[in-house]
Amino acid sequence: MDDQKCIVIGGSAGSLDFIFEHLNNFELHNNTIMIVVLHRKSSAHSSIENTFRNKTEIEVSEIEDKEKIGVNTIYICPADYHLLIEEDRSFSLDFSERVKFNRPSIDIAFEEVAKSYKKNAIAILLSGANNDGMLGCDHIQKYGGITIVQDPKVAVVPYMPNSAIEKGYATHVLNNNEIVEYINKIK
Repeated sequence: MDDQKCIVIGGSAGSLDFIFEHLNNFELHNNTIMIVVLHRKSSAHSSIENTFRNKTEIEVSEIEDKEKIGVNTIYICPADYHLLIEEDRSFSLDFSERVKFNRPSIDIAFEEVAKSYKKNAIAILLSGANNDGMLGCDHIQKYGGITIVQDPKVAVVPYMPNSAIEKGYATHVLNNNEIVEYINKIK
């Protein structure tokens, strides 16, 4: 399990455009997982898991509390919960206070992935209207992981990617196709 790679995608306003356009193009090789953490309304019933399933052949699962992390799966963080990762690499869902007005917090999820996966963590920060994810990118880098920030020129709402770039927390700034190409080369 020490060689398992974790790709964690964080996004807010405008990020679903990228995800739904490119989800079918992603390939997960060997011992890799993908976690998607999105800011979305908690009050509305969401069929996002089914939408993801219709756009990819990769196994898709909405995260459940205490669920053991498998392989070759796309995990979706449920609305209104922060995502934590336990030492035994199981998920834990937390209903504590909102961070930067959000639950789930991209910063918290990125930090949890950084601590658990260290150099095998790859964070992708997409479009959004606040700076959630910026500090999480810093954590990913401090633990030896890689941060990919969507090029603000192609982001629907460039504030979130810009905040990470301005602080120097982006290992790579890539356009949409380059993000997919980079992920597909991970072995």
